[in-house]
Amino acid sequence: ELPFIDVVNQQDGHQVRYRAVKKCCRVPRVMTFVDGQLAGHLSRTMRCGNRCLTCLEDFQSKPVLQVGVHNHEGKQIARVDRNGRGKCCSCSCGAPMKCTGCCLTCLTCTCVMRPSFPTPCCGLLDCDPVCCDCCVKSEMTTCAFYDQPCCCFGLPLCCPSVWCCLPAIETKRFKSTSTIRLNDFEVVDSETKKTVGKLQAQFRGNYPSAYKHDPSLPFRIAGSTEDANLGMLLSGLASGMVYTMGMAIPAFHGVSPKPEGTSPDYTGLVETRWASQVKKLA
Repeated sequence: ELPFIDVVNQQDGHQVRYRAVKKCCRVPRVMTFVDGQLAGHLSRTMRCGNRCLTCLEDFQSKPVLQVGVHNHEGKQIARVDRNGRGKCCSCSCGAPMKCTGCCLTCLTCTCVMRPSFPTPCCGLLDCDPVCCDCCVKSEMTTCAFYDQPCCCFGLPLCCPSVWCCLPAIETKRFKSTSTIRLNDFEVVDSETKKTVGKLQAQFRGNYPSAYKHDPSLPFRIAGSTEDANLGMLLSGLASGMVYTMGMAIPAFHGVSPKPEGTSPDYTGLVETRWASQVKKLA
């Protein structure tokens, strides 16, 4: 497979070429050429101790750089970030002050454990070591309990009672399928952190429609920006999310959007913490 893609305007002959470049010990890049002149490139994060620093940023819930947009001089002009995942354990207390049966519930507790799978051998086999990455929150819930009563008063009022929470896991399947999924990406300026562009990737599933393609790859990508040069470079991001260009997988495969830019998956299942979020989604 050729390591580049050419897009030619059939009316005026202008040409845009996207080329994937993977040098030794470096992250892959997607170079953008306009009429034979280098317009810039896009690449993932490359820094010393990247996985350790990324783990620390995730644990502290800081923005994590995913893709950097560079001009023809190699200066980073924009970036695509994602939210830090946060800690693997989260606990919170609530005071619902509501009646449950014959008891007035005054205090409740919610605790969720979502540890990540640790990296084998701490990443020493691929020259990018990382430790304690299991402390970062993952998408899978290991154990949890929600709104468990801790302090209640009986009705009629009597001495307060204290309850001990026992964790439990409950799973329920819903008969819901979808053939479309959207991911919205926000492009921010590298210096001012202001929004300078947006991208939307549309994914389509094969069931129960007649589409036959990889549902994990974008079916269509649209974007908008006020700067023409930045828009040309962002088209290289779209190419790097779809086409392999000689590599095993696309260079920007698996770029994660922020939670507010994510639509429900093909299953239609969405996990929320509060009843207000459920009502808003419904």
